Amino acid sequence: MSIDIDFNFDLNLQGSPICVNVTPLQVELLEKDLQDIKVSLQEAKTHNQYLSNIIEQQKKLVLYENILHKRRDSKLTFLSFIL
Repeated sequence: MSIDIDFNFDLNLQGSPICVNVTPLQVELLEKDLQDIKVSLQEAKTHNQYLSNIIEQQKKLVLYENILHKRRDSKLTFLSFIL
C-alpha cells in the first residue's frame, strides 16, 4: 500500500503557503510498508523452502528409480546372456 503525498504545504485564505508537517505521517506509512514487505519476504522464503524440499525429494525419487532400472536392466542382460 502506497500513498503519494504531492503537497507539503497548504494555502490559507490569503493565499500564502503554510508549511504542514507531513514527515511523521510519511514515516508511519513507510514503516507500515516496510513491515508489509518484511512479512511478504518471510512468506516467500518459507514458500521457497517448501518448494526446495519438494525438489530434493523428487531428485531422490529419480535417483532411486534410475538405480532400480539399472538393476533390472543388468538382471535382464545377465538372464539373456545365460539363456
